[in-house]
Amino acid sequence: MNLRVVAAPAPRDAPPNVLADLLRNGVRPWWSVADRLSTAVTTAFWGLAFLNGVFAGWLAAVQAGVAACSGPACTVATLGGHPRSALILALSCVAALTVAALSTRGLRWTDGLQLAVIVTAGVCGVVALAGVVALLIGVALCLVVVFGVVVVLADRL
Repeated sequence: MNLRVVAAPAPRDAPPNVLADLLRNGVRPWWSVADRLSTAVTTAFWGLAFLNGVFAGWLAAVQAGVAACSGPACTVATLGGHPRSALILALSCVAALTVAALSTRGLRWTDGLQLAVIVTAGVCGVVALAGVVALLIGVALCLVVVFGVVVVLADRL
C-alpha cells in the first residue's frame, strides 16, 4: 500500500498577502491602478454620449441653416444663443467618450488618467445639455402649476 502525504489545498477565499504584494511589485502611483466602474456609471456615461450625439446633430443642422431655431426656447437650449459653443461642447463629449471607450473596455475599466478624461467629457456633456435640461425643468414646473390650478378649480366645483 502506497500512502503519500498531500498538502491541504489553500482555501479559495484566503485574504491576499498585501505586504508581500507591496514588496514584490513596489508602490504604484494611484493613476496607474485600473479599477472597474459600476454598471450604473458606465450606463450614465453612454447615455450622456448618446444624448450629446443627438443634440450635436440638431445643433449642426441649426448651424447649417437646415433646422429652424428662434425664440426664447432656442436661446435657452443653445446656451444663450451660442449654438456653435454648445456644438463644440457636445462634440467634445461624444469624441472623448468614444476614444476613451476604446482603451477602457467600453468605459468599464479605467485608470486615473482615463477616468480624468471620462469625467472631463462628462462635464462638457452636462454643460452642453444644461440649456435643454433647464427647458425641461421649466416645462415641468409649468405643468405642475397648471395641474395645481386644475385641481383647485375642480375642488371648488
